[in-house]
Amino acid sequence: MSNERQFKSAKLQVTLAGAKHPKGATHILNNVKQDLTAAQVASVTAALESLTGEQCTGANIVTTEQFAIAQ
Repeated sequence: MSNERQFKSAKLQVTLAGAKHPKGATHILNNVKQDLTAAQVASVTAALESLTGEQCTGANIVTTEQFAIAQ
């Protein structure tokens, strides 16, 4: 019996806060690549800050893996 984990998907979840959203609003970007770097996250959050006029208060990369059990 062998077990295998395979990458299925990833998303970037960015929280932005400002005058319109003092508690923060979450923006989700689906289908990001598996090996997203800190520099790429910083670039995306900077673009979102520029477009919205709000400040990034946090970012999460959420990955989903498929776990197959072979018999």
